[in-house]
Amino acid sequence: MSADVGRVQARLADIAEQAAALRGYFAGVGDEQADPLRRSGLRYAVQTAAEAIMDVAYHLCARGWSHAPSDAHDALDFLAARGVLPQARLAAWHGLIGTRNRLVHGYLDASEARFLRDVEAGIADLDAFIAAVQGWLAVQGA
Repeated sequence: MSADVGRVQARLADIAEQAAALRGYFAGVGDEQADPLRRSGLRYAVQTAAEAIMDVAYHLCARGWSHAPSDAHDALDFLAARGVLPQARLAAWHGLIGTRNRLVHGYLDASEARFLRDVEAGIADLDAFIAAVQGWLAVQGA
């Protein structure tokens, strides 16, 4: 394996940091959650976590298999087909990438309440991505 383990671990740490920020947001109550600045921070945390997942996926595809995925979804599928990521979590990670795209391109089509529910439920998927990649790296002896 020729992956830059330091780079991958740094991006996994970024995902963990954003997951912690999201947990902090949902631990807030009432007016605290309604604060527009905190809402912006929530969106930034989702975007940043998704981009870190995309970076790790692209990096592992390129450096581990010399594969140039057509997009982030292809990268996730490629890694799942090779046992890096569990198939059972793919739908959730594809959903996160889709949410990131809607945020970045300004066409979030779901209601605010649905967005918040999806984000809160998806925090465990961030943890699962970290665990899957770290597990794979350990098996590789990295």
